[in-house]
Amino acid sequence: MNTILKKQQLAEEVRRAKEEGVEFHLLQNTIRILGDDYGRVAGLECQRCELGEPDESGRAICLFPCIYPCTN
Repeated sequence: MNTILKKQQLAEEVRRAKEEGVEFHLLQNTIRILGDDYGRVAGLECQRCELGEPDESGRAICLFPCIYPCTN
C-alpha cells in the first residue's frame, strides 16, 4: 500500500472518530492507568508536553501531570 493511500485512510479514520465524539489529546505521555475497586480502567494519568528544545532523550519537554477520567 502506498504512503498517500495510508495517509488518506488515516485522515478518514480521524474524521470518523471525531464525529463519534473521540477527543484527541496530543503531546501527552501516559504515566499510569488508574483503576477502580473492581479492577476496571477508571482513567489515565498523563503529563502534558510542549514542543520546544528536546530533553537529553530527544523527547518533548513535559510540563505537568493531568488526569483524564473514563466516561464510559
